[in-house]
Amino acid sequence: MPRDLSTETVEEINELYQSSAWLTLLTVKNANEETKMNLVINTEDVIFQGVTYLKTNVEIGDITQATSGSLPTVPLKIQNVDRIVGQMVESDDDFGSGWIINIKVVNEKHLGTTPIYNPDDIISEEFTVTEVSTAFDFVSFTLSVGRNPMIVQFPAMKFSPATCQRTFDNKLTGCPYSTQGKEGTSYDFCNKTIENCKERYSTTRTNSNNERIGIPFLAFQGMSRRAIFKA
Repeated sequence: MPRDLSTETVEEINELYQSSAWLTLLTVKNANEETKMNLVINTEDVIFQGVTYLKTNVEIGDITQATSGSLPTVPLKIQNVDRIVGQMVESDDDFGSGWIINIKVVNEKHLGTTPIYNPDDIISEEFTVTEVSTAFDFVSFTLSVGRNPMIVQFPAMKFSPATCQRTFDNKLTGCPYSTQGKEGTSYDFCNKTIENCKERYSTTRTNSNNERIGIPFLAFQGMSRRAIFKA
C-alpha cells in the first residue's frame, strides 16, 4: 500500500534534474501468496531489502479511471523469450488467474546491501491478476483491484451448500486444518468444498469428551460459526 515518504525521498522526486535512477520492481505471487519471481525493469539484477530482483523487460500500461460501472484494469506484459514466465503460468491450476503482483518504484539509493536511503521508504501498489495470455515473446496480464466486488457473496451468510464459509487456518472458526489434518498430515490450501473437508478431517473424529464431532464444514445460513457438520 502507499505510504508517506521521507523528506529526502520527496526531495529526490522533486529535483528538476534527477541525479539518480528510479527503478520499477515487481514481486509476482500465486493465489496462495507464494512468491514466484522478483523482477526489475533494468539491464542488470539489483538487491532490494535483501532480495535479488532479476533483470527483465516489462511493459506496464496506463492506470485509467473506470466511469462506466466496470472495474479499472491495468495491462502488464512480462518478457517470455526464455519461456520461464510462460511455463510458470501454464503449470498453475488456474493459469495465473488470482495471482498477486506488487509493483514498487524505488530509487537506486534504496538498493544494495548498504542503501543510502531507508529501503522501507518506497512507493508501492498491489494488484490482482484477472486475465492472462501467453505468447512466445511476452506473457500478458490484466491487473485489477485486490477484491472483485462482482464475486462477493451477498448476503454473506446465504444458503450455499457447496461452499464452506470458514476462514483458512483459524482456530476461532473451528478450522485449523493446515496444522491438524487427519493422520498427522498438514495442508496449506482448501477449495472450501465438502470433498476437500473430508480429505482433511476424519468423519469419525471425536472431541476431548470422546464425543463424535464430524468435519468442520460450514455452508448453511443460520448455523453458528462453531457449528459442526456431521457427514
